[in-house]
Amino acid sequence: MGKIVIFDMDGTLVDNTDLAVGAARDGLRDYFLARGQKPVLPTREQVRSLVGLPAPEYFARLLPEADRTPANRREILERVQAREEERLAAGEGKVYPGVPEVMLWLKEAGFSIGLASNCMAGYLEGNLEHVLKREWFAATACLEQCPTKIENVALVLSELGASPGVMVGDRSGDVEAGRANGLITVGAAYGYGNRLEILDADHRIGAIGELKELL
Repeated sequence: MGKIVIFDMDGTLVDNTDLAVGAARDGLRDYFLARGQKPVLPTREQVRSLVGLPAPEYFARLLPEADRTPANRREILERVQAREEERLAAGEGKVYPGVPEVMLWLKEAGFSIGLASNCMAGYLEGNLEHVLKREWFAATACLEQCPTKIENVALVLSELGASPGVMVGDRSGDVEAGRANGLITVGAAYGYGNRLEILDADHRIGAIGELKELL
């Protein structure tokens, strides 16, 4: 096994549930009020079930199906993402318990750490600035660099030296991206994804702290 670990972000390193729910509701409220309509707002469970999907799909599925025109999809992305960035800057984001300790151990053990997310660049930057520590990661990528998780993991791998290693994430797309790039896959069973999504992972962990023993 190589000395590379690539992480997904939401549902793996950061638990921004409250932030995501608040931003989604704020953005949707803005969207409907701009049209003179009564806001249709999602439940906490509905938002949480969508977090971690590719950003265009995530934002589109916040809208009623009849509203999902290309222009409306772009508008809701911009409205909700602006609210997310405001909340990140206000300090509302948070990491899962144990993340700083695991990152310190990985660095001391000589691992190169990458980050590949399905989010847009503004949200990634907000998390690197206000929630995570930029110095943890030797390479990062998001959907504004490559259109798929598989390609973003490949991009991060190329920047880290393309050595064998490990992919950690909470959704089926993370397992798929890791396997497509020849990585050992670790499913984060504590994250946003349905646990059925990570059944095909090579390993599963119930908390980020278990990664140290597994490695």
